[in-house]
Amino acid sequence: MECHRTIGQVVLPVFFDVDPSEVRRQTGEFGKSFQNALNRLLKVDEFMVPKWRDSLRDAAGLAGFVVLNSRNESEVIKDIVENVTHLLDKTDLFIADNPVGLESRVQDMIQLLDTQQSNNVLLLGMWGMGGIGKTTIAKAIYNKIGRDFERRSFLANIRE
Repeated sequence: MECHRTIGQVVLPVFFDVDPSEVRRQTGEFGKSFQNALNRLLKVDEFMVPKWRDSLRDAAGLAGFVVLNSRNESEVIKDIVENVTHLLDKTDLFIADNPVGLESRVQDMIQLLDTQQSNNVLLLGMWGMGGIGKTTIAKAIYNKIGRDFERRSFLANIRE
């Protein structure tokens, strides 16, 4: 939780068979189990326990997954993996701000690819004189439709 507070790392808590409010307040079965765990630890730094409690309180206040005997575990795992994958997959390739005429060319290329009508492998090759914007257009296309595919790769700086 310290990295969440200091550098903004994403925390996605999973509350499996425990209500987040019990974790937040350290009450109920969770509170009892937490206290038992503290009692079993032989060398607990007395300054760490309040930090642990604060971290649990903070984590319980975040949006996450609550699994209370109502769902199949494999479904839950699949949902969590999809959510984490989506969170990790937000990095776009860099494109300069406001390149002139880019959007119309990108739309034309996307229409040529027609991704919605095919389950086949798609390959886009572009060639031409240097400096005319081929890489910029390719990056923009990749950023726009790349997430529609199970797997994808952007091969840059390919020479003869």
